[in-house]
Amino acid sequence: MPPRPVVGSQHRRTTADHTCVSHLTDLKRYISLVEQGTSTVTERRGIMRDQHDRITRQIRELRLALETTEYKIRVYDGHPEG
Repeated sequence: MPPRPVVGSQHRRTTADHTCVSHLTDLKRYISLVEQGTSTVTERRGIMRDQHDRITRQIRELRLALETTEYKIRVYDGHPEG
């Protein structure tokens, strides 16, 4: 499925573009926090937890996409039950 446009943007941005920008912003923030030293460990941990949650969500979405694709292949091969 192609990325959806982000509403309210002057340019035709996609959710994939938005996600990429978000990750870059998080990375820049994370680097800044690392440079500030150990007083920022709690916030850095929060960024890592958020990243973990994003990755977990992406894995779930990819597993569903894979299952759907495998089902369609079975249907095309004449074996929808597996």
